[in-house]
Amino acid sequence: MFVNRNLRILLWLARNYGLGKYDWPAYITFKTTTVCNLRCAYCNPTYWNGSILPVDTPRTLKIIDNMAKSSAFVLSFEGGEPTLRPDLIDLLKRAHENSFYTFVTTNGTRLFDLPLHQLAENLDYLHISIDEYHNNMRLFDKLGILREAGLKVNVQTVVSSKTLSRLEEKVKRVREHKFKLLAMPVIDYPGNMRLSPDPAAYRAELQRLKGIYGGTLNNSMDYIDAWSGGYECKSMAVQVEPNGDLVYPCDFKGGVLGNLAEYSLGELLSCDKAKKMKSVCSTGKPCGQYLHMQTSAMASIGGLVRYGVPMMKWTLSGRAD
Repeated sequence: MFVNRNLRILLWLARNYGLGKYDWPAYITFKTTTVCNLRCAYCNPTYWNGSILPVDTPRTLKIIDNMAKSSAFVLSFEGGEPTLRPDLIDLLKRAHENSFYTFVTTNGTRLFDLPLHQLAENLDYLHISIDEYHNNMRLFDKLGILREAGLKVNVQTVVSSKTLSRLEEKVKRVREHKFKLLAMPVIDYPGNMRLSPDPAAYRAELQRLKGIYGGTLNNSMDYIDAWSGGYECKSMAVQVEPNGDLVYPCDFKGGVLGNLAEYSLGELLSCDKAKKMKSVCSTGKPCGQYLHMQTSAMASIGGLVRYGVPMMKWTLSGRAD
């Protein structure tokens, strides 16, 4: 399994960096459900309003199989709230069988109802969103339980203009358990509250905290600079809806390219329609989403090393610096 997964990474590197073609994604965001038990003020309503219903387990497993027929080596199970799916562990097992590195992003409110040791067997990284907007700050007190279960945890903290000053205390709590923290600034989606922090203030605080707490912060300076200074999207990550629809190049500017229950990801991304749809990446303002900014920063060798080396250390040791 270890060899297979890392062979996929080598093939991805050869295509994107050897040939200079940044059109093979590394990362798949799988919105396993658009149902959520929370209604966060900053969140895009399409992520929680149940507008796209999931398909049954056999069809979902087929979607995962077709995702594997591509360059991608990371599969992130998201939502909505993915722990609302009773078949989540079965889906994670299938992803591992297909040589993916697996992520789950959760608000953590139902996490401790799951068999944690079984989850740890099939999950490489657990992303828990903990912040004031999720109303789940109590989960900082339970991080030790997740360490004992053998999980690698990345706490995703949403940072707004109102909470930036309290970020350091959260970093300290995560550092106690040798986990990582990703400080994600609010994106002001149309119709939502205006909560985005000042770019200069966000950059200054993240730079200060990285100087003190080092590897605990999972934000690379390339990402921080991109958020405050702009970036050119390379579309090195793709999003899949609960029904298998591939949204391309992103949910901000793109549309449905095809369905992964019917076609493989490699087939869809290599078609002429995909090339035309990707052209919108170079027009207008980028979306500002963390995933697209961070993977676009990895389009340079320097950006890849600055992000990849700390992640490799964490993967091998299970503990942040």
